[in-house]
Amino acid sequence: MEPEESGYQMANILRLLTLTFQTNEKIAGLPMAQAMIVKRVEMCPGIRQFDLAERLSMQPIKVSRVVDQLEEAGLIERRKPGNDHRVRRLYVTPKAQQMIGAIDQTIEEIWQPAWKGIPTADIATFKRVLAQMQDNLVASNTRFPQ
Repeated sequence: MEPEESGYQMANILRLLTLTFQTNEKIAGLPMAQAMIVKRVEMCPGIRQFDLAERLSMQPIKVSRVVDQLEEAGLIERRKPGNDHRVRRLYVTPKAQQMIGAIDQTIEEIWQPAWKGIPTADIATFKRVLAQMQDNLVASNTRFPQ
């Protein structure tokens, strides 16, 4: 496969997965945007709201509104680090932590059709290659968040 074809294919797979995710109105009882933010904050504890918006390819104002809702529901908390009171870091609460299993289960169900017919060893290799590609791209460009 030509390198440029790989890029188009990766973009198309992402588009198809996004459409599949969007067909789920709620995950673990949460609207899609809220579930995505809870999961990402769980994966990246202490993430800044701006970096969260960038990683999710969402507008910062949209992320701010959703985080406000999640904070009000007791699922996300904003904390000021001791050395910089201008910045607030995001963390999931114990209440949100109880929902992570259900979110993960839904994500797994959404991915199942994509993995159909692919041996487990190939899936593991694919995940390792993606992680390495991500590390390479982040290392080659200081603009990307870690």
